[in-house]
Amino acid sequence: MIKIHKKKQPRWKKEQSQRQQQRHKKAVGWGLGFLSLVCGLIVLGKVVKEINRSVWRTDNCLTVIAVDNGVYKIESLSVTDGEQKSIVLEPNLIVQAPFGYGEYRLKSVFDLGQLDNHGGKLLIRALEGELALPIDGYVVNGKTNLSWWDRARKWWFSRLVLRKEAEINLLSGGVLTDEKQKDGSEVFRLSQVLIDELINEKFFDQKVVEEDYTVAVLNASGVEGVAARVGRMLTNLGMHVSLVGNLAEQQESQITISSERLAESYTVERLKNIVPVEKIFTGETADKRAEVVLIIGKDYTILD
Repeated sequence: MIKIHKKKQPRWKKEQSQRQQQRHKKAVGWGLGFLSLVCGLIVLGKVVKEINRSVWRTDNCLTVIAVDNGVYKIESLSVTDGEQKSIVLEPNLIVQAPFGYGEYRLKSVFDLGQLDNHGGKLLIRALEGELALPIDGYVVNGKTNLSWWDRARKWWFSRLVLRKEAEINLLSGGVLTDEKQKDGSEVFRLSQVLIDELINEKFFDQKVVEEDYTVAVLNASGVEGVAARVGRMLTNLGMHVSLVGNLAEQQESQITISSERLAESYTVERLKNIVPVEKIFTGETADKRAEVVLIIGKDYTILD
């Protein structure tokens, strides 16, 4: 029987093959590392985008209007107090829909705004006008302007921070009155004086009260009554509103502060969340008897 012996591979060729395998492994490793880096940057970009899209822009509180199966509820979260306060609203509450729409029942406002794809904004502004309470976001039958970052923080609050809940009944104390329509249906209206007292009592912001900065509110939008409505909201939060007035010339919304140290104040952060403002200036404010001057511009009164 003849034995066949395999010819041994030269050592240099074996080493060359090993080096090629090592180079291949390195190339694969670098490729996977590069792909991981790209995927990481994409995820990081999306996270940053969602955080920037957040409507929960102050560390302390978030207020949303939630609508589910015909139930309308204001939900206000306070991180400092670990408390959620809720107001159940009547769907047939008469509200003044802004941006020139006029009076409507609350249950019709979102759908009305959706004709221009702005149902959430119209609903928020209508309720802000009626309740004189700043509202940050909306959740209406699955539609929302809350980012996933907001929703994650809201979940975290409900699981780890929430210690007490309170539901406010508007039917008590005469805050809400009912009236019959010609067609026999029933609608409800709010007493402005009583709702202001209630909101101030239940929703005042302790951090704003502690800072105690004086604020002037000036209307440069060209729409009558805007400064008065915003001034009501600020007063109900506990801000010291020293002046409410109008400017002859229309401008964009902006804030002027008497000192640079106010730029990082909680009060200014809340103002920026209530009236979206991109420009903050340091300048003379004494003539307005205030440390902070909020100018409400024409951009605030446009539904876009």
